[in-house]
Amino acid sequence: MITPIKEKAELQETELISFKKRQFLPESEKLESFDRVKKYIDDLLSRKIESTQDLKKWLHDREELENVLEERLYRRYIAFTREATNSELRKDFEEYYSKVVIPFFESKNQLDQFYLSQPLRKELEGQIPGIELYHKKLETDVEIFRRENIPLFEKDQKLGNDYSELMGSLTVEWEGQELTLTQANKLLKQEKDRAKREELYILINQKVLSHREDYHRLLDQLVEIRHQIAQNAGFKNYIEYRWKALHRFDYTIDDNKDYHAGVSKYLKPRLNQYYGLIQERHGVDALRPYDVVVTNPQKGEPRLKGTQQDFIDNTIEVLRSVHPAFAHYISYMAQHGFLDLFTRKGKAPGGYNLYLKEIGIPFIFMNATGSFSDVRVIIHEAGHAVHDFLTRDMEFAFQRDFPIEIAELASQGMEYLTMKNWHKFLADPDDYNTAVEEQLAGALKLLAHIATIDAFQLWMYENPKHSWEDREAAWENITKQFLPDIVDYSGIEDFRQTRWMQQLHIFEVPLYYIEYGISLLGALQLYKLSLADYESAVEGYRKALSLGYTRSLPELYETAGITFYFGESKVKEIADFVWEQLAEVISEELPA
Repeated sequence: MITPIKEKAELQETELISFKKRQFLPESEKLESFDRVKKYIDDLLSRKIESTQDLKKWLHDREELENVLEERLYRRYIAFTREATNSELRKDFEEYYSKVVIPFFESKNQLDQFYLSQPLRKELEGQIPGIELYHKKLETDVEIFRRENIPLFEKDQKLGNDYSELMGSLTVEWEGQELTLTQANKLLKQEKDRAKREELYILINQKVLSHREDYHRLLDQLVEIRHQIAQNAGFKNYIEYRWKALHRFDYTIDDNKDYHAGVSKYLKPRLNQYYGLIQERHGVDALRPYDVVVTNPQKGEPRLKGTQQDFIDNTIEVLRSVHPAFAHYISYMAQHGFLDLFTRKGKAPGGYNLYLKEIGIPFIFMNATGSFSDVRVIIHEAGHAVHDFLTRDMEFAFQRDFPIEIAELASQGMEYLTMKNWHKFLADPDDYNTAVEEQLAGALKLLAHIATIDAFQLWMYENPKHSWEDREAAWENITKQFLPDIVDYSGIEDFRQTRWMQQLHIFEVPLYYIEYGISLLGALQLYKLSLADYESAVEGYRKALSLGYTRSLPELYETAGITFYFGESKVKEIADFVWEQLAEVISEELPA
Protein backbone atom coordinates (compact mmCIF):
# COMPACT_ATOMS: atom_id res chain seq x y z
CA MET A 1 0.00 0.00 0.00
CA ILE A 2 1.12 3.54 -0.78
CA THR A 3 1.36 5.81 2.28
CA PRO A 4 -1.78 8.02 2.42
CA ILE A 5 -1.29 11.77 2.18
CA LYS A 6 -1.18 13.61 5.48
CA GLU A 7 -4.16 15.10 7.27
CA LYS A 8 -4.22 18.70 8.52
CA ALA A 9 -3.21 17.79 12.08
CA GLU A 10 -0.06 16.08 10.76
CA LEU A 11 1.14 19.08 8.75
CA GLN A 12 3.58 21.77 9.85
CA GLU A 13 2.93 25.48 9.51
CA THR A 14 5.52 27.78 7.97
CA GLU A 15 5.83 31.50 7.35
CA LEU A 16 3.96 31.13 4.05
CA ILE A 17 1.68 28.23 4.92
CA SER A 18 -0.77 28.28 7.84
CA PHE A 19 -4.04 26.45 8.43
CA LYS A 20 -7.44 27.86 9.30
CA LYS A 21 -9.53 26.42 12.10
CA ARG A 22 -13.01 25.28 11.20
CA GLN A 23 -15.83 27.59 12.21
CA PHE A 24 -18.81 25.42 11.27
CA LEU A 25 -17.87 21.73 11.32
CA PRO A 26 -16.06 20.08 14.24
CA GLU A 27 -12.38 19.46 13.49
CA SER A 28 -12.99 15.71 13.84
CA GLU A 29 -15.78 15.65 11.22
CA LYS A 30 -14.84 13.65 8.09
CA LEU A 31 -18.30 13.45 6.48
CA GLU A 32 -18.17 9.68 6.09
CA SER A 33 -21.87 9.40 5.20
CA PHE A 34 -24.51 11.57 3.58
CA ASP A 35 -26.41 11.64 6.87
CA ARG A 36 -23.46 13.54 8.32
CA VAL A 37 -23.46 15.94 5.34
CA LYS A 38 -27.22 16.45 5.50
CA LYS A 39 -27.04 17.57 9.12
CA TYR A 40 -25.06 20.63 8.07
CA ILE A 41 -27.12 21.22 4.93
CA ASP A 42 -30.29 21.33 7.02
CA ASP A 43 -28.65 23.86 9.30
CA LEU A 44 -27.81 26.10 6.34
CA LEU A 45 -31.27 25.81 4.77
CA SER A 46 -33.05 26.65 8.03
CA ARG A 47 -31.21 29.88 8.79
CA LYS A 48 -32.78 33.32 8.85
CA ILE A 49 -30.68 35.85 6.96
CA GLU A 50 -31.30 39.30 8.42
CA SER A 51 -28.11 41.15 7.55
CA THR A 52 -25.22 41.06 5.12
CA GLN A 53 -23.07 39.75 7.99
CA ASP A 54 -25.49 36.82 8.35
CA LEU A 55 -25.17 36.17 4.62
CA LYS A 56 -21.36 36.32 4.69
CA LYS A 57 -21.36 33.90 7.61
CA TRP A 58 -23.69 31.60 5.66
CA LEU A 59 -21.33 31.72 2.66
CA HIS A 60 -18.30 30.91 4.80
CA ASP A 61 -20.08 27.98 6.44
CA ARG A 62 -21.35 26.59 3.15
CA GLU A 63 -17.88 26.79 1.65
CA GLU A 64 -16.36 25.06 4.66
CA LEU A 65 -18.79 22.17 4.26
CA GLU A 66 -18.11 21.88 0.53
CA ASN A 67 -14.33 22.17 0.98
CA VAL A 68 -14.28 19.29 3.47
CA LEU A 69 -16.58 17.16 1.31
CA GLU A 70 -14.51 17.73 -1.82
CA GLU A 71 -11.27 17.02 -0.01
CA ARG A 72 -12.60 13.68 1.32
CA LEU A 73 -13.53 12.76 -2.28
CA TYR A 74 -10.18 13.89 -3.72
CA ARG A 75 -8.22 11.95 -1.11
CA ARG A 76 -10.01 8.81 -2.28
CA TYR A 77 -9.43 9.66 -5.96
CA ILE A 78 -5.72 10.22 -5.32
CA ALA A 79 -5.47 6.88 -3.50
CA PHE A 80 -7.26 5.09 -6.37
CA THR A 81 -5.15 6.59 -9.15
CA ARG A 82 -1.94 5.85 -7.27
CA GLU A 83 -2.97 2.17 -7.25
CA ALA A 84 -5.43 1.96 -10.14
CA THR A 85 -5.60 -1.84 -10.10
CA ASN A 86 -6.49 -1.97 -6.39
CA SER A 87 -10.16 -2.92 -6.41
CA GLU A 88 -10.67 -1.91 -2.78
CA LEU A 89 -9.45 1.64 -3.39
CA ARG A 90 -11.60 1.94 -6.48
CA LYS A 91 -14.59 0.63 -4.52
CA ASP A 92 -13.94 3.13 -1.72
CA PHE A 93 -13.79 6.02 -4.18
CA GLU A 94 -16.87 4.95 -6.14
CA GLU A 95 -18.96 4.24 -3.03
CA TYR A 96 -18.13 7.63 -1.54
CA TYR A 97 -18.96 9.31 -4.83
CA SER A 98 -22.19 7.32 -5.15
CA LYS A 99 -23.42 7.43 -1.56
CA VAL A 100 -22.19 10.84 -0.42
CA VAL A 101 -21.26 13.11 -3.32
CA ILE A 102 -24.08 12.21 -5.72
CA PRO A 103 -26.81 12.85 -3.09
CA PHE A 104 -25.11 16.17 -2.38
CA PHE A 105 -25.70 17.32 -5.99
CA GLU A 106 -29.41 17.76 -5.31
CA SER A 107 -28.72 19.50 -2.03
CA LYS A 108 -26.23 21.78 -3.75
CA ASN A 109 -29.05 22.98 -6.00
CA GLN A 110 -31.17 23.68 -2.90
CA LEU A 111 -28.30 25.66 -1.37
CA ASP A 112 -27.85 27.60 -4.61
CA GLN A 113 -31.53 28.48 -4.75
CA PHE A 114 -31.61 29.44 -1.07
CA TYR A 115 -28.71 31.83 -1.56
CA LEU A 116 -30.04 33.30 -4.81
CA SER A 117 -33.40 33.95 -3.13
CA GLN A 118 -31.77 36.28 -0.57
CA PRO A 119 -32.39 39.94 -1.49
CA LEU A 120 -29.36 40.97 0.55
CA ARG A 121 -26.98 39.22 -1.84
CA LYS A 122 -27.24 42.20 -4.19
CA GLU A 123 -25.75 44.37 -1.46
CA LEU A 124 -22.62 42.23 -1.52
CA GLU A 125 -21.98 43.13 -5.15
CA GLY A 126 -19.32 45.79 -5.29
CA GLN A 127 -18.22 44.92 -1.74
CA ILE A 128 -16.63 41.49 -2.30
CA PRO A 129 -14.27 41.08 -5.28
CA GLY A 130 -15.53 38.49 -7.73
CA ILE A 131 -18.96 37.95 -6.23
CA GLU A 132 -20.72 39.08 -9.40
CA LEU A 133 -19.01 36.23 -11.28
CA TYR A 134 -20.00 33.88 -8.47
CA HIS A 135 -23.62 34.94 -8.81
CA LYS A 136 -23.47 34.36 -12.56
CA LYS A 137 -22.10 30.84 -12.02
CA LEU A 138 -24.80 29.98 -9.46
CA GLU A 139 -27.55 31.31 -11.72
CA THR A 140 -26.20 29.15 -14.55
CA ASP A 141 -26.00 26.06 -12.33
CA VAL A 142 -29.60 26.49 -11.20
CA GLU A 143 -30.72 27.01 -14.80
CA ILE A 144 -29.23 23.71 -16.03
CA PHE A 145 -29.88 21.55 -12.95
CA ARG A 146 -32.18 18.57 -13.44
CA ARG A 147 -32.74 15.97 -10.71
CA GLU A 148 -32.98 13.16 -13.26
CA ASN A 149 -29.38 13.84 -14.34
CA ILE A 150 -27.91 12.91 -10.97
CA PRO A 151 -27.78 9.13 -11.61
CA LEU A 152 -26.41 9.84 -15.09
CA PHE A 153 -23.50 11.78 -13.58
CA GLU A 154 -22.75 8.74 -11.44
CA LYS A 155 -22.75 6.42 -14.47
CA ASP A 156 -20.49 8.85 -16.34
CA GLN A 157 -18.01 8.83 -13.45
CA LYS A 158 -17.92 5.03 -13.25
CA LEU A 159 -17.28 4.67 -16.97
CA GLY A 160 -14.44 7.14 -16.66
CA ASN A 161 -13.02 4.97 -13.90
CA ASP A 162 -13.32 1.94 -16.20
CA TYR A 163 -11.20 3.77 -18.75
CA SER A 164 -8.59 4.74 -16.16
CA GLU A 165 -8.37 1.16 -14.89
CA LEU A 166 -8.03 -0.20 -18.43
CA MET A 167 -5.21 2.17 -19.35
CA GLY A 168 -3.41 1.56 -16.06
CA SER A 169 -3.43 -2.19 -16.71
CA LEU A 170 -1.88 -2.14 -20.21
CA THR A 171 1.70 -3.37 -20.49
CA VAL A 172 3.99 -4.68 -23.23
CA GLU A 173 6.83 -7.20 -23.12
CA TRP A 174 10.07 -5.73 -24.45
CA GLU A 175 13.50 -7.35 -24.24
CA GLY A 176 12.54 -9.45 -21.25
CA GLN A 177 10.82 -6.64 -19.34
CA GLU A 178 7.18 -5.85 -18.69
CA LEU A 179 6.67 -2.15 -19.41
CA THR A 180 3.75 0.20 -18.84
CA LEU A 181 2.73 2.13 -21.95
CA THR A 182 4.33 5.23 -20.42
CA GLN A 183 7.64 3.41 -19.99
CA ALA A 184 7.42 1.91 -23.48
CA ASN A 185 6.78 5.30 -25.07
CA LYS A 186 9.79 6.67 -23.20
CA LEU A 187 12.02 3.97 -24.73
CA LEU A 188 10.50 4.68 -28.14
CA LYS A 189 11.72 8.28 -27.98
CA GLN A 190 15.21 7.17 -26.93
CA GLU A 191 15.72 4.31 -29.40
CA LYS A 192 18.12 5.30 -32.22
CA ASP A 193 17.90 2.02 -34.13
CA ARG A 194 15.06 2.55 -36.60
CA ALA A 195 14.17 -1.13 -36.95
CA LYS A 196 13.90 -1.59 -33.19
CA ARG A 197 11.92 1.65 -32.91
CA GLU A 198 9.48 0.39 -35.53
CA GLU A 199 9.12 -2.91 -33.69
CA LEU A 200 8.39 -1.21 -30.36
CA TYR A 201 6.00 1.30 -31.96
CA ILE A 202 4.01 -1.55 -33.51
CA LEU A 203 3.99 -3.45 -30.21
CA ILE A 204 2.59 -0.43 -28.29
CA ASN A 205 -0.07 0.38 -30.85
CA GLN A 206 -1.12 -3.23 -31.30
CA LYS A 207 -1.63 -3.41 -27.54
CA VAL A 208 -3.88 -0.35 -27.63
CA LEU A 209 -5.77 -1.63 -30.68
CA SER A 210 -6.31 -5.01 -29.02
CA HIS A 211 -8.86 -3.14 -26.87
CA ARG A 212 -10.42 -1.28 -29.80
CA GLU A 213 -13.90 -2.58 -29.03
CA ASP A 214 -13.53 -1.67 -25.35
CA TYR A 215 -12.75 1.97 -26.21
CA HIS A 216 -15.67 2.17 -28.64
CA ARG A 217 -18.13 0.59 -26.21
CA LEU A 218 -17.06 2.92 -23.41
CA LEU A 219 -17.40 5.93 -25.67
CA ASP A 220 -20.77 4.78 -27.00
CA GLN A 221 -22.13 4.68 -23.47
CA LEU A 222 -20.56 8.01 -22.51
CA VAL A 223 -21.89 9.83 -25.58
CA GLU A 224 -25.38 8.40 -25.00
CA ILE A 225 -25.37 9.39 -21.32
CA ARG A 226 -24.05 12.88 -22.02
CA HIS A 227 -26.54 13.49 -24.82
CA GLN A 228 -29.35 12.43 -22.46
CA ILE A 229 -28.04 14.81 -19.77
CA ALA A 230 -28.23 17.66 -22.28
CA GLN A 231 -31.72 16.76 -23.47
CA ASN A 232 -32.99 16.45 -19.92
CA ALA A 233 -31.78 20.01 -19.31
CA GLY A 234 -33.49 21.31 -22.45
CA PHE A 235 -30.47 21.63 -24.72
CA LYS A 236 -30.18 20.49 -28.34
CA ASN A 237 -26.92 18.69 -27.70
CA TYR A 238 -24.24 18.10 -25.09
CA ILE A 239 -22.03 20.87 -26.48
CA GLU A 240 -24.58 23.55 -25.61
CA TYR A 241 -25.10 22.03 -22.17
CA ARG A 242 -21.40 21.63 -21.45
CA TRP A 243 -20.65 25.22 -22.45
CA LYS A 244 -22.98 26.34 -19.69
CA ALA A 245 -21.76 23.73 -17.20
CA LEU A 246 -18.14 24.81 -17.73
CA HIS A 247 -19.15 28.47 -17.25
CA ARG A 248 -17.66 29.54 -20.57
CA PHE A 249 -18.83 33.12 -20.36
CA ASP A 250 -16.11 34.75 -22.46
CA TYR A 251 -16.13 32.80 -25.74
CA THR A 252 -18.39 30.76 -28.01
CA ILE A 253 -18.31 27.56 -30.08
CA ASP A 254 -17.66 29.75 -33.14
CA ASP A 255 -14.48 31.01 -31.46
CA ASN A 256 -13.29 27.40 -31.17
CA LYS A 257 -13.91 26.90 -34.86
CA ASP A 258 -12.01 30.12 -35.61
CA TYR A 259 -9.07 28.56 -33.76
CA HIS A 260 -9.43 25.39 -35.84
CA ALA A 261 -9.31 27.47 -39.01
CA GLY A 262 -6.13 29.22 -37.87
CA VAL A 263 -4.43 25.90 -37.12
CA SER A 264 -5.38 24.45 -40.50
CA LYS A 265 -4.45 27.59 -42.44
CA TYR A 266 -1.33 28.86 -40.70
CA LEU A 267 0.07 26.30 -38.28
CA LYS A 268 -0.19 23.07 -40.26
CA PRO A 269 2.08 24.43 -43.06
CA ARG A 270 4.74 25.26 -40.43
CA LEU A 271 4.51 21.73 -39.05
CA ASN A 272 4.88 20.26 -42.53
CA GLN A 273 8.07 22.32 -42.95
CA TYR A 274 9.41 21.21 -39.58
CA TYR A 275 8.61 17.56 -40.25
CA GLY A 276 10.42 17.93 -43.56
CA LEU A 277 13.51 18.88 -41.54
CA ILE A 278 13.03 15.79 -39.36
CA GLN A 279 12.84 13.65 -42.49
CA GLU A 280 16.14 15.12 -43.73
CA ARG A 281 17.76 14.39 -40.38
CA HIS A 282 16.65 10.76 -40.57
CA GLY A 283 17.70 10.50 -44.21
CA VAL A 284 14.63 8.44 -45.15
CA ASP A 285 12.45 8.42 -48.24
CA ALA A 286 9.26 8.27 -46.16
CA LEU A 287 8.76 9.77 -42.70
CA ARG A 288 6.97 7.22 -40.55
CA PRO A 289 5.19 7.90 -37.22
CA TYR A 290 7.97 6.09 -35.34
CA ASP A 291 10.48 8.51 -36.91
CA VAL A 292 8.63 11.62 -35.73
CA VAL A 293 9.13 10.73 -32.05
CA VAL A 294 12.91 11.16 -32.52
CA THR A 295 13.30 14.69 -33.84
CA ASN A 296 17.09 14.57 -34.09
CA PRO A 297 18.57 11.03 -34.42
CA GLN A 298 22.13 12.38 -34.42
CA LYS A 299 21.74 14.09 -31.03
CA GLY A 300 19.02 11.96 -29.46
CA GLU A 301 16.71 13.06 -26.68
CA PRO A 302 18.28 15.31 -24.00
CA ARG A 303 19.32 13.21 -21.02
CA LEU A 304 18.46 14.12 -17.45
CA LYS A 305 21.13 14.05 -14.79
CA GLY A 306 21.03 12.49 -11.36
CA THR A 307 18.54 10.49 -9.37
CA GLN A 308 14.82 10.83 -8.73
CA GLN A 309 15.64 13.03 -5.74
CA ASP A 310 17.85 15.18 -7.97
CA PHE A 311 14.87 15.60 -10.30
CA ILE A 312 12.81 17.00 -7.42
CA ASP A 313 15.68 19.18 -6.15
CA ASN A 314 16.34 20.57 -9.64
CA THR A 315 12.65 21.37 -10.04
CA ILE A 316 12.73 23.41 -6.84
CA GLU A 317 15.88 25.27 -7.92
CA VAL A 318 14.47 26.08 -11.35
CA LEU A 319 11.30 27.46 -9.73
CA ARG A 320 13.45 29.52 -7.37
CA SER A 321 14.95 31.25 -10.41
CA VAL A 322 11.46 32.56 -11.24
CA HIS A 323 10.39 33.52 -7.69
CA PRO A 324 11.63 32.33 -4.26
CA ALA A 325 8.09 31.67 -2.98
CA PHE A 326 7.44 29.28 -5.88
CA ALA A 327 10.34 27.10 -4.76
CA HIS A 328 9.14 27.22 -1.16
CA TYR A 329 5.70 25.90 -2.15
CA ILE A 330 6.99 22.87 -4.05
CA SER A 331 9.62 22.17 -1.40
CA TYR A 332 6.85 22.05 1.21
CA MET A 333 4.89 19.59 -0.93
CA ALA A 334 7.97 17.39 -1.34
CA GLN A 335 8.71 17.37 2.38
CA HIS A 336 5.12 16.49 3.36
CA GLY A 337 4.34 13.77 0.80
CA PHE A 338 2.24 15.73 -1.70
CA LEU A 339 4.21 14.54 -4.74
CA ASP A 340 3.84 11.19 -6.54
CA LEU A 341 5.98 11.68 -9.61
CA PHE A 342 7.43 8.43 -10.92
CA THR A 343 5.75 5.72 -13.01
CA ARG A 344 5.16 2.20 -11.76
CA LYS A 345 3.01 -0.77 -12.67
CA GLY A 346 -0.62 -0.38 -11.64
CA LYS A 347 -0.48 3.38 -11.43
CA ALA A 348 -3.09 5.26 -13.48
CA PRO A 349 -1.77 7.05 -16.60
CA GLY A 350 -1.39 10.79 -17.05
CA GLY A 351 -0.78 13.59 -14.62
CA TYR A 352 -2.74 16.08 -12.57
CA ASN A 353 -2.61 18.67 -9.84
CA LEU A 354 -5.50 18.36 -7.38
CA TYR A 355 -6.10 21.09 -4.81
CA LEU A 356 -7.22 19.89 -1.39
CA LYS A 357 -9.34 22.88 -0.46
CA GLU A 358 -9.62 22.51 3.28
CA ILE A 359 -5.91 22.22 4.00
CA GLY A 360 -5.04 24.46 1.06
CA ILE A 361 -2.33 22.13 -0.25
CA PRO A 362 -2.23 20.71 -3.79
CA PHE A 363 -1.17 17.18 -4.72
CA ILE A 364 0.87 16.52 -7.88
CA PHE A 365 0.53 13.17 -9.66
CA MET A 366 2.51 12.23 -12.76
CA ASN A 367 4.31 9.32 -14.42
CA ALA A 368 7.94 10.38 -14.80
CA THR A 369 10.14 7.85 -16.57
CA GLY A 370 13.46 9.67 -16.69
CA SER A 371 12.85 11.19 -20.13
CA PHE A 372 13.20 14.87 -20.92
CA SER A 373 9.42 15.24 -21.31
CA ASP A 374 9.22 14.77 -17.53
CA VAL A 375 10.68 18.26 -17.13
CA ARG A 376 7.81 19.87 -18.97
CA VAL A 377 5.24 17.84 -17.02
CA ILE A 378 6.58 18.61 -13.54
CA ILE A 379 7.00 22.31 -14.32
CA HIS A 380 3.48 22.36 -15.80
CA GLU A 381 1.93 20.78 -12.73
CA ALA A 382 4.05 22.99 -10.46
CA GLY A 383 2.49 26.00 -12.21
CA HIS A 384 -0.94 24.74 -11.16
CA ALA A 385 0.31 24.22 -7.60
CA VAL A 386 1.79 27.74 -7.44
CA HIS A 387 -1.57 29.13 -8.61
CA ASP A 388 -3.27 27.26 -5.76
CA PHE A 389 -0.82 28.59 -3.18
CA LEU A 390 -1.07 32.18 -4.44
CA THR A 391 -4.83 32.14 -3.89
CA ARG A 392 -5.16 29.85 -0.84
CA ASP A 393 -5.63 32.73 1.64
CA MET A 394 -8.42 34.53 -0.22
CA GLU A 395 -11.44 35.15 2.03
CA PHE A 396 -13.95 33.15 0.00
CA ALA A 397 -13.50 29.86 -1.85
CA PHE A 398 -15.40 31.18 -4.89
CA GLN A 399 -12.70 33.82 -5.34
CA ARG A 400 -10.12 31.10 -5.99
CA ASP A 401 -12.42 28.86 -8.02
CA PHE A 402 -10.75 30.02 -11.21
CA PRO A 403 -11.69 28.68 -14.65
CA ILE A 404 -9.48 26.29 -16.59
CA GLU A 405 -8.43 28.91 -19.12
CA ILE A 406 -6.48 30.84 -16.46
CA ALA A 407 -5.46 27.68 -14.57
CA GLU A 408 -3.77 26.38 -17.71
CA LEU A 409 -2.08 29.73 -18.28
CA ALA A 410 -0.54 29.25 -14.84
CA SER A 411 0.85 25.84 -15.80
CA GLN A 412 1.90 26.50 -19.38
CA GLY A 413 3.18 29.97 -18.55
CA MET A 414 5.46 28.42 -15.93
CA GLU A 415 6.96 26.17 -18.61
CA TYR A 416 8.13 29.17 -20.64
CA LEU A 417 9.21 31.30 -17.69
CA THR A 418 11.48 28.49 -16.46
CA MET A 419 12.78 27.39 -19.86
CA LYS A 420 15.94 29.51 -19.72
CA ASN A 421 17.07 27.48 -16.69
CA TRP A 422 16.26 23.99 -17.93
CA HIS A 423 19.98 23.31 -18.35
CA LYS A 424 19.94 22.50 -14.61
CA PHE A 425 18.09 19.28 -15.43
CA LEU A 426 20.45 18.17 -18.21
CA ALA A 427 23.33 15.71 -17.99
CA ASP A 428 25.01 17.49 -20.92
CA PRO A 429 24.69 21.32 -21.08
CA ASP A 430 25.18 21.08 -24.87
CA ASP A 431 21.70 19.51 -25.02
CA TYR A 432 20.07 22.80 -24.02
CA ASN A 433 19.31 23.98 -27.58
CA THR A 434 17.83 20.57 -28.33
CA ALA A 435 15.65 20.89 -25.23
CA VAL A 436 14.40 24.31 -26.34
CA GLU A 437 13.75 22.96 -29.83
CA GLU A 438 11.71 20.11 -28.33
CA GLN A 439 9.66 22.59 -26.30
CA LEU A 440 9.02 25.08 -29.11
CA ALA A 441 8.31 22.46 -31.77
CA GLY A 442 6.21 20.70 -29.16
CA ALA A 443 4.10 23.86 -28.83
CA LEU A 444 3.30 23.77 -32.55
CA LYS A 445 2.49 20.05 -32.33
CA LEU A 446 0.31 20.57 -29.27
CA LEU A 447 -1.64 23.45 -30.80
CA ALA A 448 -2.42 21.19 -33.76
CA HIS A 449 -3.28 18.22 -31.54
CA ILE A 450 -5.62 20.41 -29.47
CA ALA A 451 -7.48 21.31 -32.66
CA THR A 452 -7.90 17.62 -33.53
CA ILE A 453 -9.18 16.65 -30.08
CA ASP A 454 -11.51 19.63 -29.83
CA ALA A 455 -12.89 19.21 -33.36
CA PHE A 456 -13.33 15.46 -32.80
CA GLN A 457 -15.28 16.01 -29.59
CA LEU A 458 -17.46 18.70 -31.18
CA TRP A 459 -18.19 16.31 -34.06
CA MET A 460 -19.11 13.47 -31.68
CA TYR A 461 -21.62 15.49 -29.71
CA GLU A 462 -23.03 17.20 -32.78
CA ASN A 463 -23.64 13.68 -34.16
CA PRO A 464 -24.48 11.61 -31.05
CA LYS A 465 -26.02 8.72 -33.02
CA HIS A 466 -22.85 7.98 -34.99
CA SER A 467 -21.50 4.46 -35.54
CA TRP A 468 -18.01 3.13 -34.83
CA GLU A 469 -17.23 3.41 -38.54
CA ASP A 470 -18.45 7.03 -38.58
CA ARG A 471 -16.30 7.81 -35.52
CA GLU A 472 -13.12 6.40 -37.02
CA ALA A 473 -13.77 8.07 -40.38
CA ALA A 474 -14.34 11.41 -38.63
CA TRP A 475 -11.08 11.05 -36.74
CA GLU A 476 -9.27 10.24 -39.98
CA ASN A 477 -10.69 13.33 -41.71
CA ILE A 478 -10.01 15.62 -38.77
CA THR A 479 -6.38 14.52 -38.40
CA LYS A 480 -5.84 15.15 -42.10
CA GLN A 481 -7.24 18.65 -41.63
CA PHE A 482 -4.85 19.66 -38.83
CA LEU A 483 -1.85 17.33 -38.71
CA PRO A 484 1.11 17.20 -41.13
CA ASP A 485 0.51 15.37 -44.41
CA ILE A 486 4.14 14.31 -44.62
CA VAL A 487 3.85 11.47 -42.07
CA ASP A 488 3.36 8.15 -43.89
CA TYR A 489 1.01 5.58 -42.28
CA SER A 490 1.01 3.20 -45.24
CA GLY A 491 0.25 -0.32 -44.04
CA ILE A 492 -0.46 0.82 -40.47
CA GLU A 493 -3.39 3.14 -41.12
CA ASP A 494 -5.31 1.80 -38.13
CA PHE A 495 -2.64 3.12 -35.80
CA ARG A 496 -3.95 6.66 -36.41
CA GLN A 497 -6.95 5.66 -34.28
CA THR A 498 -4.85 4.93 -31.20
CA ARG A 499 -4.33 8.65 -30.63
CA TRP A 500 -7.94 9.29 -29.59
CA MET A 501 -8.08 6.01 -27.72
CA GLN A 502 -5.24 7.18 -25.47
CA GLN A 503 -6.68 10.68 -24.89
CA LEU A 504 -8.15 10.44 -21.39
CA HIS A 505 -9.94 13.82 -21.71
CA ILE A 506 -12.33 12.34 -24.28
CA PHE A 507 -13.42 9.69 -21.80
CA GLU A 508 -13.07 11.39 -18.43
CA VAL A 509 -13.32 15.18 -18.96
CA PRO A 510 -15.59 15.79 -21.98
CA LEU A 511 -15.09 18.87 -24.15
CA TYR A 512 -12.20 19.93 -21.94
CA TYR A 513 -9.26 20.56 -24.24
CA ILE A 514 -9.64 23.87 -26.07
CA GLU A 515 -8.54 25.48 -22.77
CA TYR A 516 -5.03 24.19 -23.45
CA GLY A 517 -5.00 25.95 -26.82
CA ILE A 518 -6.25 29.23 -25.37
CA SER A 519 -3.75 29.15 -22.53
CA LEU A 520 -0.84 27.96 -24.69
CA LEU A 521 -1.32 30.93 -27.00
CA GLY A 522 -1.35 33.06 -23.83
CA ALA A 523 1.77 31.37 -22.44
CA LEU A 524 3.64 31.96 -25.69
CA GLN A 525 2.63 35.62 -25.55
CA LEU A 526 4.02 35.65 -22.01
CA TYR A 527 7.24 34.04 -23.27
CA LYS A 528 7.53 36.76 -25.92
CA LEU A 529 7.16 39.40 -23.19
CA SER A 530 9.78 37.67 -21.03
CA LEU A 531 12.37 37.89 -23.81
CA ALA A 532 11.99 41.67 -23.73
CA ASP A 533 11.61 42.19 -19.95
CA TYR A 534 11.77 39.04 -17.84
CA GLU A 535 11.05 40.59 -14.44
CA SER A 536 8.04 42.47 -15.76
CA ALA A 537 6.64 39.30 -17.37
CA VAL A 538 7.03 37.34 -14.11
CA GLU A 539 5.36 40.09 -12.10
CA GLY A 540 2.43 40.30 -14.53
CA TYR A 541 2.06 36.52 -14.36
CA ARG A 542 2.16 36.50 -10.55
CA LYS A 543 -0.34 39.36 -10.26
CA ALA A 544 -2.78 37.73 -12.69
CA LEU A 545 -2.68 34.42 -10.82
CA SER A 546 -3.03 36.13 -7.44
CA LEU A 547 -6.39 37.59 -8.54
CA GLY A 548 -7.94 34.13 -8.57
CA TYR A 549 -11.35 34.51 -10.22
CA THR A 550 -12.18 38.02 -9.09
CA ARG A 551 -11.95 39.32 -12.68
CA SER A 552 -13.16 38.08 -16.05
CA LEU A 553 -10.82 36.02 -18.22
CA PRO A 554 -10.03 38.93 -20.58
CA GLU A 555 -9.18 41.09 -17.52
CA LEU A 556 -6.98 38.38 -16.01
CA TYR A 557 -5.07 37.98 -19.26
CA GLU A 558 -4.72 41.74 -19.54
CA THR A 559 -3.25 41.84 -16.02
CA ALA A 560 -0.61 39.37 -17.26
CA GLY A 561 0.13 41.72 -20.16
CA ILE A 562 -1.40 39.51 -22.86
CA THR A 563 -4.66 39.24 -24.80
CA PHE A 564 -7.50 36.73 -24.42
CA TYR A 565 -7.98 35.86 -28.08
CA PHE A 566 -7.35 32.59 -29.89
CA GLY A 567 -8.67 33.12 -33.41
CA GLU A 568 -6.98 32.90 -36.82
CA SER A 569 -4.82 36.01 -36.57
CA LYS A 570 -3.50 35.10 -33.11
CA VAL A 571 -2.64 31.57 -34.25
CA LYS A 572 -0.72 33.04 -37.19
CA GLU A 573 1.10 35.56 -34.97
CA ILE A 574 2.20 32.90 -32.49
CA ALA A 575 3.10 30.32 -35.17
CA ASP A 576 5.37 32.92 -36.80
CA PHE A 577 6.92 33.88 -33.44
CA VAL A 578 7.65 30.26 -32.51
CA TRP A 579 9.16 29.70 -35.96
CA GLU A 580 11.51 32.65 -35.42
CA GLN A 581 12.57 31.26 -32.04
CA LEU A 582 13.15 27.81 -33.52
CA ALA A 583 15.42 29.34 -36.14
CA GLU A 584 17.67 30.63 -33.33
CA VAL A 585 18.29 27.20 -31.75
CA ILE A 586 18.30 24.94 -34.82
CA SER A 587 21.59 24.64 -36.69
CA GLU A 588 19.89 23.90 -40.01
CA GLU A 589 18.39 26.73 -42.03
CA LEU A 590 14.62 26.99 -41.76
CA PRO A 591 12.50 28.45 -44.58
CA ALA A 592 11.06 31.88 -43.82
